Amino acid sequence: MENLIQEAEKVFKSKIKSFPKFLVEHKDEEVRALIEQLCILFVLDSFKKQDALFLLNKWPRIRPLFIGTKPFHIKSIFPHKNIFIDAVLARLKELEIYKINDKKTIYDYLAVAMIPQLSLQKGDITFLKNVENDPLATFTEWGNKVNLTRQGSRLKWERLGERVYPQITAWLNCKKIKLRLLFGYVDVGKKLFLLNNLSKGLLSTVFLRSVGRFRSSLSDLYFTLRIPDDVRCQSLIEKSFKKMLDSGLIESFKLVEVIAVSRGINLEIFDVNQNRWLFNPEFWLMYLKNYLPEWGSFEESPPESHYEFYSSKIDKMDLEVIDALLVDGRIRNTLLAEQLEISRKTIYNKRKKLIKENFVNFYLAVRNMGLDGFFMLLLEEDNLKRSMFKKACLKFPQWVFYDYIGKGSVEGSVFAFEVPNTQLWKLFWYLEDLRPEFGIQKIWYDFFPIGSFTISNLIDRWNEKRQKWMWQEPDFNLITLSEIERYL
Repeated sequence: MENLIQEAEKVFKSKIKSFPKFLVEHKDEEVRALIEQLCILFVLDSFKKQDALFLLNKWPRIRPLFIGTKPFHIKSIFPHKNIFIDAVLARLKELEIYKINDKKTIYDYLAVAMIPQLSLQKGDITFLKNVENDPLATFTEWGNKVNLTRQGSRLKWERLGERVYPQITAWLNCKKIKLRLLFGYVDVGKKLFLLNNLSKGLLSTVFLRSVGRFRSSLSDLYFTLRIPDDVRCQSLIEKSFKKMLDSGLIESFKLVEVIAVSRGINLEIFDVNQNRWLFNPEFWLMYLKNYLPEWGSFEESPPESHYEFYSSKIDKMDLEVIDALLVDGRIRNTLLAEQLEISRKTIYNKRKKLIKENFVNFYLAVRNMGLDGFFMLLLEEDNLKRSMFKKACLKFPQWVFYDYIGKGSVEGSVFAFEVPNTQLWKLFWYLEDLRPEFGIQKIWYDFFPIGSFTISNLIDRWNEKRQKWMWQEPDFNLITLSEIERYL
């Protein structure tokens, strides 16, 4: 059998040459390890089943590792290798085309290719609907609605976790802790070399929430910031971007404050018999037209989660609890108490207060639902047209709306929605046609993140005694006049 391992080594050296060189030679050891393990999958595919099974257990190259925070082992995906190989090939090609070098993005991108094929039953969809309607209910309460015991409900949730990765996460009610949520993007035009520097500038601020790019608009950098609720802070950020604009560094920028959020999953249009979403761009367009003024059948838009202003006093431990809930809304009090090194009773009381006073809003997020097509658009028009668009977008599989207000009381909405990849381009052209009628300012698709953060990186800035965020002008002056030359 020693000869079999030698043969595998020979095939490995041949196969690895076909992988993108910048990934094989990546500066990060963990990325190189992941690429090596993926290459092994291709090597095993070239051997007979019995020989491949022997190599799985005896070949020293095969070892477990992590993709982000999730364990990855060739043994776990080998039974499905015929499904994964094509998906991995496609993802590797895209990584090469777009020259994606960020470690987290590489992990996320390849992890998607190795998620088991979606397969849901009617009972699964019914269960998930109940979870979405009451994300903080107990397993007993979820089970009672679908005739399951507490243990049966827990097992259902765990099994769904292995296939579709459902999670209860939380959305922060910014005003409750004296923060503003800003949405913005910068267009650098032909100066694409600026994007890395701008990314670094944003990543250096503790108030960053997320930053990323869209393959549809390679010159755009998208970001969100959670800043102290002080008009001077926003003014400093606007001044920094205006310096770039006035000096000709960038083509344009937009910076607005998000004031309300709505989000959800339309599980009604998932067909368990066909195991696919019954979303059709043409039918959706017809649905939208039913809400145009001349049809006279407009109804109220979905309820919105408006940000509420600061009310009760909070301490840093409250913020630590909020930070944990943003990641896992159902984290056990015992585990959270261990992490924060305080009593379980204290955690219970703080958590109860934060939920009761609406510091965080909980929702169901599902990763593996066959929704690979991602769109995002800006719509600035009168309230009626935006409300009509929202009503129609409830027919999308997954959606989220961010209502915003800008300088001069300019109102608008950021729409983000996910659809099956097969419908991506057809929907794109329909949206292009709708631009003039609905005041669509921008359409993006195919988003990839550069960084995303909870509030852990800014908790130290909270002054408990004065109940305010401590900040300095350099926090928001992303590019000063003295630094402009190094960007040219």
